[in-house]
Amino acid sequence: MATKSRRPVVFTTPPSSKVSSAYTPADKQSLLDNFDLEVADKTRNFRDSLSARLKSFQVRQETELLKIPRELRNMSLGSLVNKWGGSWAGTLMRIKREEMEEVERKEREKEEEGKEKEKLERGKSMNDGKPLLDPTPAGNKRKPPSKTRSKPRSSSASKAKVPSGLPQNHVFNPLLPTTPSFPRQARRHESLISLNGSPIAGRPPSPHSPSSTPSLSDDGSDLPDPEAVEREMLAKSTSEPLSKPSRKTKRAPSLLFRPQPLVPVKTDEVGEEVALATIALSDGRTLSFNPLSLSPNRMNGEMDEGGLSETEKELIKAKVREEVVKTLTEQMARWKVA
Repeated sequence: MATKSRRPVVFTTPPSSKVSSAYTPADKQSLLDNFDLEVADKTRNFRDSLSARLKSFQVRQETELLKIPRELRNMSLGSLVNKWGGSWAGTLMRIKREEMEEVERKEREKEEEGKEKEKLERGKSMNDGKPLLDPTPAGNKRKPPSKTRSKPRSSSASKAKVPSGLPQNHVFNPLLPTTPSFPRQARRHESLISLNGSPIAGRPPSPHSPSSTPSLSDDGSDLPDPEAVEREMLAKSTSEPLSKPSRKTKRAPSLLFRPQPLVPVKTDEVGEEVALATIALSDGRTLSFNPLSLSPNRMNGEMDEGGLSETEKELIKAKVREEVVKTLTEQMARWKVA
């Protein structure tokens, strides 16, 4: 019978087989980066919530501290526990009540001590046989009335009245001013009132009224005398005070019609004398003007008032233009630098 022999069993490790992963290294790196971002976001949220809670706790703590009355803030914790009255207000009322009771107790003790002293003093006075002094303070004692009689004061009624030299029977009898028989003319800037009491704007007397204007000359010329107008304007300008610069003065005419030929001289605003230009008219009069201070509108109006014809107006305008150009040329020649 054949015998079986045992063969040794040899265990061998199977060859390793690499398992292929479903994620690439780029995917793994992106997952790790996303995880880091999530962790950072969670950490930031936790920190923000923690800071908010701490800030809320601090505000609440400060609010609770401000609720404590000022009288109790300096107390120690032990004394506050001993005098606690259930709340801050109750504790404060309890402390105030105890303080008032303490003051009342001290006053009662003082009163009792005063009564005991009075009893002791009375006992001593009774033993010594001396009368008890009045306990009222010295300041409250009344002074005895003085026996000397005060002299009667001399009253003003006892003085003799001096008789007045004025009449005593006064009669109120005012006299009204006499009413004029004829109504007068209203003065300048005088306010008038009608019968029903309403004001009437009185018209001032016109300077050209028949009563104020002189009679016209026999030759039929209704133009004013230029020399008289100049004298009147100069007199008005010198008579008016310097304190009224806002008052408008009447402007002198720029064209002066004269019955005889003259060489007038006019003074400008600076004070220098300016020679006036002169133009002879067909009716024998002369027209004088200042070429440097002449405006076309005023010239046309004053020529209409002078009674000139249209033909003569055109001739005068041409001559005036020539005089103005001539005068301006002379003035500009003065400013030439050699």
